[in-house]
Amino acid sequence: MILAISAACASFAACARPDDGDTSHLTGNESVLKIGIFDGGLGHQWAKNLEADFEKKYADISFEPGKMGVDVVINAQKELFSHDTIAASISQNFNAEDIYYSCGSFGQENCQKGLVYNITDILSEKVYLENGELADMVYNPETKKNELKEGAEAPTKSIFDKMRSTERELYNFSSESIGGKEAGYYFFPYENSLSGFVYDHDLFEEQGWLKYSGIDGLPDTMDEFFELLDEIAAADIIPYTFSANQAFYYTSALRKAFIAQYEGFEEAKLNYTYDGEYTFSKDVLPESVAAEYPEDIKKNADGSYTATITPENAWILTYQPGKEEWIKFARRLVDVNYIDPDCNKTTMDFMGTQQQFVLSKLGKNGQKRIAMIYEGEWWENEARDYFTYTGGYGTRDFRFFPLPQIEGQKDASVRSLAEYSEDATAFVNGKTAVPELCKLWIQYSHSESALENFTLQTGVTMVYDFDLSEEQQNSMSKFAKNVYKIKREASYGVTVFRETCPFESHPFWNICQSGGAGAEVYSLNYTAPTFNNVSYGDKYLIKYFFEHGGKGNSVVTAEQYIEGMYKYYTKENWTAAYNSWVGK
Repeated sequence: MILAISAACASFAACARPDDGDTSHLTGNESVLKIGIFDGGLGHQWAKNLEADFEKKYADISFEPGKMGVDVVINAQKELFSHDTIAASISQNFNAEDIYYSCGSFGQENCQKGLVYNITDILSEKVYLENGELADMVYNPETKKNELKEGAEAPTKSIFDKMRSTERELYNFSSESIGGKEAGYYFFPYENSLSGFVYDHDLFEEQGWLKYSGIDGLPDTMDEFFELLDEIAAADIIPYTFSANQAFYYTSALRKAFIAQYEGFEEAKLNYTYDGEYTFSKDVLPESVAAEYPEDIKKNADGSYTATITPENAWILTYQPGKEEWIKFARRLVDVNYIDPDCNKTTMDFMGTQQQFVLSKLGKNGQKRIAMIYEGEWWENEARDYFTYTGGYGTRDFRFFPLPQIEGQKDASVRSLAEYSEDATAFVNGKTAVPELCKLWIQYSHSESALENFTLQTGVTMVYDFDLSEEQQNSMSKFAKNVYKIKREASYGVTVFRETCPFESHPFWNICQSGGAGAEVYSLNYTAPTFNNVSYGDKYLIKYFFEHGGKGNSVVTAEQYIEGMYKYYTKENWTAAYNSWVGK
């Protein structure tokens, strides 16, 4: 691991800053703040936009003896910034960054190991005015505090005050949850992106497909949704595409939204918290299963059962009806007439899929037009180079397609999308030599104007309190404006579901996963089960059904998959896995 990291860093030319801007204000005698950014769909230009102004703001302050000012060095990487590699770099104190913006959750176990810095004081300090901008303060290196200039308006807000309430609760770790370390905050939210079907609104308007009673003229029921897919296919247009080779990026989020929309968020959340009550309607939970847990499952007068869910009995959530509905939907969705036949070619990674979707408008080399892509909020920014040939970035109108009403869902009014990157966090290296610089950067990058910069640059709306002016919104791409509207305007009618694991999950969830919050059959012992000749080794149902859906492939029906799911999730199998986990 050390050799691999060493070789990689050598190729960085001593971690030279990419995309250098104006560095004339630097003398070479500054304290260095190293920031590592996962260079995925969001890129890193948002940070480059802040870099020079931050350096100038603190140019006259000495953070280390014999040094003056700060030099921000941004290291934007992808493969190198896997969580295992980051952990190795920090633990060995080998070429580690001071702040990391990651692509997922770095894990509470790394807090236990001392690899993550406690940032409670950074997030709780009042440094912002009511308008969200930093108050007029000067940093005092002797007291290591921000001090208000004489006569300046006093700050009233902290990063906590700007943060969505869900994150304030989730990120506040108890000492017990992090192995006896100091309680508090070790991460701050970075990327929280929507995921769902993205449709070509221009094409939909041209074809007259926006004729329904749903949001923006879209289908409002599942029957209408599949009616639309049939109409698209009849027009010799491919209804949708996705990257089957990166199914984990996308289809898990679709499952989350579907299950949460059908069951309700709190009921869906039981699948990984294993803590709460669930009421099974009459004739849903088999009487034989209810009889297994007489103390936990009570029969009601109307024939329904109310179960107190615990880690020992959580397998009974297999009988949540939303899971059967999800399997049936997934099987119906992956029809050879609906899905792009190229989507699992070895060349069709997520970038290849984006390219084909965008350029399908040109119709070159016999390529059919594609109406939709299943993607995340970041996709347009990630694919911006491909738009050169179809009018330029931001000129085409793409929008998210919320899930229509699912017959039988708990709240008939809900239309939903999922947040995919809810676990993408940022954090400070637990061994950083410049914690005060980390503090100032984090506070600077959460000012009103810095948050606006992030959204205007990436098209992604973060989970903090800030508002774009009408002029700023008009400067965004049409897709980014649609995303902003979905997240900011309740009247738009879209519920965004956020599965809050791993922060809220029971530790056993990481082993068994109970089919996650959906119906993929996760193996209780990491050995893929097989029932009725159906293999459950591939946990991503959309991809599995695509590969077993006809045209020469073996067909697996929804009924076969459901039957195997019930055969696999039993008290015997669950108890064996749970007892092994607790060491019995």
